[in-house]
Amino acid sequence: MWPLWLRLTERVSAVRDPARMRNAINGLNLYRANFIDRLRHRRARRAHAPVQFIVLLRDPYVGLALSLGLEGWLGAYHRIQIDAGH
Repeated sequence: MWPLWLRLTERVSAVRDPARMRNAINGLNLYRANFIDRLRHRRARRAHAPVQFIVLLRDPYVGLALSLGLEGWLGAYHRIQIDAGH
């Protein structure tokens, strides 16, 4: 279904890739390892390095709202907006 999804949402054709399924599974496992555990074991976290948040204005998946109000976690941060998609 991935090639169809890309064609409908991104208007691009997916090149045949025999590693697609393995890559998708690896990506999901990274997501699970890094995100789900953090939700189960919440604690205050704060970035200790300067942060630049790049907002892609035509990204249908990650919107501008996710880059607002992050001072509590990032301190002062720099946000730039780029006319680009995901």
